[in-house]
Amino acid sequence: LGMVCSLLDVNCDVIGFCMIEKVDFVNKKFVIVSPEYNLKDKIKGIQFGSIRIKSSGEENGFVEPGTV
Repeated sequence: LGMVCSLLDVNCDVIGFCMIEKVDFVNKKFVIVSPEYNLKDKIKGIQFGSIRIKSSGEENGFVEPGTV
């Protein structure tokens, strides 16, 4: 997918950023890639962004709100 997202804590404060690599609808899980580490227990929400990036870091398009 490559969608850039913010990682949120219990207070909805941004604690990091990630890229969604895969969505597992059956198990209701996301696979994310992030330069942040040790955040797994702190992440309480994800705020979806509007751009997609490639694994190389290059922009890979725009996501229209409401289309995902």
